[in-house]
Amino acid sequence: GVNDQGLFYAGYTTPKLNVKFDPTKPLLLEEPFFYFLEKFSTIDEVFDYLKGYNLWLTNFIGLNTNQYFFVDRTGNSVIFEGDDIIYKEGDFQVVTNFLQSHPELGGYPCSRYERAVSMLQNMSVISVDYFKNIANATHQEKILVPTQYSLICDLKNNIVYLYHFHNYENVIVLDMEEEFKKGEQRIYLPSLFEPTNNQPPNTPNPPLCPPSGKIRKKCYFKVEN
Repeated sequence: GVNDQGLFYAGYTTPKLNVKFDPTKPLLLEEPFFYFLEKFSTIDEVFDYLKGYNLWLTNFIGLNTNQYFFVDRTGNSVIFEGDDIIYKEGDFQVVTNFLQSHPELGGYPCSRYERAVSMLQNMSVISVDYFKNIANATHQEKILVPTQYSLICDLKNNIVYLYHFHNYENVIVLDMEEEFKKGEQRIYLPSLFEPTNNQPPNTPNPPLCPPSGKIRKKCYFKVEN
């Protein structure tokens, strides 16, 4: 998700991590992410909100089996892994499907994580094309659920570059300021990548045949185009 203030979040499935019970805080019983995008613009605001709640009952936000990555337009980022909070160190932060606070729980070592870190360390110029190359180098194909889409977010200018499946030659550029002006809408992402001249196939006329028949007796059909 991304809002008009340049706050971005994404969730990643991880091995199970039990969240501690804190009896001094109220339970968080609602899914807060739409609220974050509606009200907040920085990761500090998100952190201040979450630290006021007991996150033990987390089926609503999935902190037992997911981690959440927040970035704001100032360049700050943070990973929420249950009770653990991992702030960015250095110029970048990378997230994949393992718990950086508990790598022993599974999913690590992760070749996609190592590849992304290496490419970012060797990046001399920040560009959309370079991040496209990182997405291409880290997408997944030979798994049960391959990469469905990739996106690159320019949070300062609210521009989103969207790629479908693992085709990084065809891009849809979304000006989020213009998208927000359209109000509430739902878009089936693959439909954005259909050819402009795409048409449904011709439907033939129904076959001519008797309306009923008898068992073990041949019935002939005729098709007129």
